[in-house]
Amino acid sequence: MSPDTDTVALLQRYRPVLQYDSQESFYADSAAIITDLAVLRFGDTGQAYLASLHPGVTVEEARAATGFELDRTAEVTATPPPTVQELNLLADVLAAASELTPASGG
Repeated sequence: MSPDTDTVALLQRYRPVLQYDSQESFYADSAAIITDLAVLRFGDTGQAYLASLHPGVTVEEARAATGFELDRTAEVTATPPPTVQELNLLADVLAAASELTPASGG
């Protein structure tokens, strides 16, 4: 995996953006859904759209991998690489998580 893909995977694992409410419907509690292919955001109508694509991913691939219809009117940009500050934050999160996870014994 490239560092960009690793970063996205970490964001997905440690900061989920979708929750399941008591009325059995999904709602977003954040401004974006970050996947290993793209970043999705929500427009004024609440419909998700492709905001940016990660390196090497096409619009068609991202849309095909999404389980719901995306708004097609927004301009899609390239996802910028993580900053040094973001990478350091992720490293801190991983270090803290590894301290909380019991070691698997053999």
